[in-house]
Amino acid sequence: MSKILNTLFFCILGITQFGNVHGQTNDELKALRDSLLEINAYSNEVASFVPNVILPSPETRALFRSIDYSMNNSNGVIPIEIPLYTIQCGSISLPITLTYSTTGRKVSDVTGAVGLGWSLNTGGMVSRTVYGCPDETYNFPTGLKKANEYNLRNFADYDFLATLVHFDRSSPNYSDHYLDTEYDIFSYSVGSHSGSFVLKENQPVMLNAASPVRINTGGAYTTSITDENGTTYLFDNPEYTTSIFKGSIGQLTDFSTGTSLTKVTSCDGKQAINFTYSTYEYNLGPSTYDYLSITENTLEDRQEGGDMDRNTIQSRYDRLIKPSTVYSIYRVNRISTISFPGGTITFTQDNSDKKITQMKVKDTQGNQIKVIDFAYLRLETGIYALKTLTINNVEKYDFEYFPSQETTLFGKDYWGYKNSRGYFGITIPSITLADDKFTQIFGGTNDRLPNLGTTQDGILNKIIYPTGGWTQYYYELNQYNLRGIKSGGGLRVSQIRSADEEGNLIIKSYEYSNNGCGTYMVYPEDACRPSDDVFVEYYVPGQTYYGHYRRRSFNFEFNDDVSYLANAGIHYTAITEYTHNVSKGEFGKTVYFYDNPYEADATAEYPSRGVVSPVKDGKIFVSQFNSFWRKANLWIKHIYKKNGSDYELQTEIENKYDKTQIDRLYGLKIFTSAEFYNDSSYGLEKEGAYAGYEVFRFADYYISIGKEQLISSVETNYFPGGNIKKQTNYYYNDKGLLKKNVESFGNETVTKEWTYYYESENEMKSLNLLSPFKDYTVNYQNGAASSNVIDSNTYTYQKWGEKAWAPSQIYTFSSGKDTPYVIYHKYDDYGNPLWITDINSEDVIYVWGYNKQYLVAEIRNLPYATVDAALNMNSFSSAVVPDYSKIDKLRKDYPKAYVKSYTYKPLVGITSVTDVNGLKTTYEYDAESRLKAIKDHEGAVMQEFIYHFRR
Repeated sequence: MSKILNTLFFCILGITQFGNVHGQTNDELKALRDSLLEINAYSNEVASFVPNVILPSPETRALFRSIDYSMNNSNGVIPIEIPLYTIQCGSISLPITLTYSTTGRKVSDVTGAVGLGWSLNTGGMVSRTVYGCPDETYNFPTGLKKANEYNLRNFADYDFLATLVHFDRSSPNYSDHYLDTEYDIFSYSVGSHSGSFVLKENQPVMLNAASPVRINTGGAYTTSITDENGTTYLFDNPEYTTSIFKGSIGQLTDFSTGTSLTKVTSCDGKQAINFTYSTYEYNLGPSTYDYLSITENTLEDRQEGGDMDRNTIQSRYDRLIKPSTVYSIYRVNRISTISFPGGTITFTQDNSDKKITQMKVKDTQGNQIKVIDFAYLRLETGIYALKTLTINNVEKYDFEYFPSQETTLFGKDYWGYKNSRGYFGITIPSITLADDKFTQIFGGTNDRLPNLGTTQDGILNKIIYPTGGWTQYYYELNQYNLRGIKSGGGLRVSQIRSADEEGNLIIKSYEYSNNGCGTYMVYPEDACRPSDDVFVEYYVPGQTYYGHYRRRSFNFEFNDDVSYLANAGIHYTAITEYTHNVSKGEFGKTVYFYDNPYEADATAEYPSRGVVSPVKDGKIFVSQFNSFWRKANLWIKHIYKKNGSDYELQTEIENKYDKTQIDRLYGLKIFTSAEFYNDSSYGLEKEGAYAGYEVFRFADYYISIGKEQLISSVETNYFPGGNIKKQTNYYYNDKGLLKKNVESFGNETVTKEWTYYYESENEMKSLNLLSPFKDYTVNYQNGAASSNVIDSNTYTYQKWGEKAWAPSQIYTFSSGKDTPYVIYHKYDDYGNPLWITDINSEDVIYVWGYNKQYLVAEIRNLPYATVDAALNMNSFSSAVVPDYSKIDKLRKDYPKAYVKSYTYKPLVGITSVTDVNGLKTTYEYDAESRLKAIKDHEGAVMQEFIYHFRR
């Protein structure tokens, strides 16, 4: 006989009651159920949990942790950064740095490219968190209504909602089953800019309306970001996350959850930096999710008053723990090379996990300029920390870490940080469930509470610098107050001790506001709830009643709908930093007050819309996101100096910000909460919905678009005889660029104003070339007197080639009028000025070399045509190494000309300067490319540099 199973999935905490459907009697409802239910068996299989949020790789999340969540003192975090090298390519400056996060050890943290906790920053990246389904494949529906406008008993509404959850592929009224009502969140970092955006109708929408950058996308796989200088960053090398779920779901397709930077191009397209990568794949599993399923046969029949058919239940409580249900596979990019007009940077990787072991900088002729070696320390199986960083075999950084014990993905607290317990195979803490007859304890011995010792596992403890100085970090657990003071997930810095090479010690200690308690936007007490309640009603053949039982599934993780706020960590409103200079016997105190960017985010409980057995489980979600464009900005800063036993206030800085919501995007969160099976297939859900069962749970949510800008800063300095106050007000244009600031000192006011060329030049605007000024004016006013212009510059730009905008004239204010300051007559194809007339009305010729990267000569008293004829300027400048004999000949042939020349060691520095009289000053470098001596034209040492590094 065919088995027909009817299972109603509800997230309920109490015993389900049946109620009336408006307009129908109980008899009519029973008749409808009779048509749906002919059940002679039921299944005890636990449905696999499928997360509706797909995250980037752990190392990408670590890279963006400080970007997405505004990490600073307000989180108890101290930023650590080590500069490695800066690429200079025309107007493009691209720093390469190492950064470290002190937030604590999560069980999902991996070694990454440069060791546990460290991130290598090579110019930028774009990450994506998938909410619901990938937006480049699943379109946002047009005409989406608000949640309260949908009625599950209306078949048209049901068909539409069924399409959204990809539940019924045979919905007759919707040919497009690839719809999604949640926005994926993209985060970016380029140069000095970072932020978030979403795709709407496959077009990027910036969430920070005050950002001057422009974003273009080709779905999730290609993103180009152009900054205010017209410099374009191209990201088109994707990274992928694949999640595999056991059970009927199977393997999901690869999700693009990040794209790596592949090219940086100047506005005129003449200068470019290119990036290549290797691919590394690893998995994070077995799963970090555990689910405890409990079946209870304690519900009595509500239709006929009979008892359940207890023969169909094997035991009163049937416990099933389902670990290892989810694996995540990450395919990430590891930087291999960076090439630019001046040279190449190569990154050597080991063969096992693609850790970077060496970074080598060479010029275009293959000369080695800089070598950085990375050595690692094994902390535990598969986990390595950066042990040493050695530059040119001389400058050496040593890193020391807290000891680490083996990590299991089950040994974690509520926030995912390593927990001292949890080595027993499951992440479900002990749960006591009771009814009127029985009490039973389920779960494991995990308490899921934070533990300082294991949260510190493998965390940076000390840095020893090349000079011999050092910095040591001390941590403590975060705290919060929710029905009592409790330890929270992650670490905060409690003290930093630093000493220079001579042993002079400075101690900084930190105290946190509200008795050391910060705030989270979501707490485990509220968010970690039963993940799924299953109510099963079944018909017993040959009988006149329905049986009932409840099956509850527990997991103690933050649900996906609040995961963004859960990962934001803690926020402290005020932090006090005590400074003790031990060597000098000096004491100081600084108090920082910060805005909380997450306080404007709103959470809500999913509403209940069922007529029969409405669901009320308290499950929460983020109903409005505001923090994508808000940061933990410094609000007030107090600086004290110790005088005797007291601290006296020396300086107060108070900042004010404009926080304005410009618009908001509307979306719909939806998931399945009841399933009806017919021969193990879907098909009767629509009838169940019509009967009043809550087949879907859904709710409105919003993502706001806004701007946050500093609008005033007041600095007050206190003295025994009074105080001095300075106030600065800031004003911005439509692109978020500063257009005016007003500084006030008592009765005196200085006003600075800027206008920008793009405001009147459409092509510059189309190139996002926003930064060039058109006018800059400084006015001074004392009291009621009229203001006077004390400084002014006016700029005129023109096109010198395709997309090549550069100044043609600059005027300055002098003697009450605008006076020509510089007139530009000619540029080369790289945007280098070749011929100008200066403020003294004297022509100056600039000669470039080393493939037009360096200025090699400055010539006066000769016409440009003469210099061009003597040197063949374009050919001379394009050579990898200039022919300086031509400069010498020019100097000899035209003795009255002013010729000053320069030689270089590319990527290192200037090697000589020859003045107008032919006298040469020489700059010498050691084997590590450090300046060691400056000598005059006779070879006498004018200045010598000695470097002291420990060996």
